[in-house]
Amino acid sequence: MWKLVIYTFLLSNLCAYIIITRQYFVHILDYIHNATFCLMYGLMVAFTWVYMLLAAVIYNIFLVYRPWWFRKWRKSTSTVTYFLMSFLVISLLHGGQLELLFEMKNHTLLSSGYLHNDVFFFLAILSGYLWLVYKRPGLSIMNWLIWNLFKGGLIWAEQNMGKKPEKTADDSSVMTVLSEENPVEEYPPEQVQRLTEKRVRVFDILLFHFSKKEGSYFIDKQGNRTYCRCTSSILNSWKVSPWFVKVNNKVFLNMWYFSKSQRITGAVLLDEPILSKIAQRLHECGIDLRRLIKVSERCKRHVKEHFVRREHLGSEGWEAYFYYD
Repeated sequence: MWKLVIYTFLLSNLCAYIIITRQYFVHILDYIHNATFCLMYGLMVAFTWVYMLLAAVIYNIFLVYRPWWFRKWRKSTSTVTYFLMSFLVISLLHGGQLELLFEMKNHTLLSSGYLHNDVFFFLAILSGYLWLVYKRPGLSIMNWLIWNLFKGGLIWAEQNMGKKPEKTADDSSVMTVLSEENPVEEYPPEQVQRLTEKRVRVFDILLFHFSKKEGSYFIDKQGNRTYCRCTSSILNSWKVSPWFVKVNNKVFLNMWYFSKSQRITGAVLLDEPILSKIAQRLHECGIDLRRLIKVSERCKRHVKEHFVRREHLGSEGWEAYFYYD
């Protein structure tokens, strides 16, 4: 993490220097003793961090957490919106601060000639950074902060903005809840009502995706993605844990819904009835199922071992509930 901070700091200083000096960046010795330049340079470094934060926030809104009103959009639409919104917001902010600086010298952004030549240095750096965030989001320190420090608030917003709570009740006298803090716990009827909005039946979970950088979530049989604050250790306490098999660095599949591929050794296939049911939903959410369920070379042995002992696995525990936060 500290390496990322250092690299980001150095890169932001370099970009700020190029944005200010433009094609004259080679004359560093002429600038280093100029007090006005040093002040502008310090402000520009601060603004580059603001620009990075704005890009990360817009990226997470349109391509990661995606509030409910964006979920019907195609992934390509969300991607284009991310680039356009980031480009527009950051460019307007940058243009606004330059306008203030030019007015101090009795000029405007238009009369200074900045838009005719010098602006292209800024646009090139901005375009490159937006592309980097899109292709390698884990390299953005701002994404790291959002995914870790502010993840709880964003998960709440993603799941609750504009969503009417469903009031449901459980007819059984006792409900079993599985959570990170209390792996197996039973709740009496009077406590069931407040828990039903944040629970899912274990049998209805299709897969788990665990990641500190991208956020952990599960996908259910309806194709809904729900973020949760938990790690893969939660599976160890479940009676049906042998059914959840690790297929790559981030994903555990509920193998009840998967079968062995006859074409590709070590690969798995989602049952056709489930796939046809959730395909459209996954597409709307921008989820690439083939990438998620792709079995890595290291995990092929886990899949092979599962199919060897699959017939002997029990089914007790499917009706339990996973309580997530």
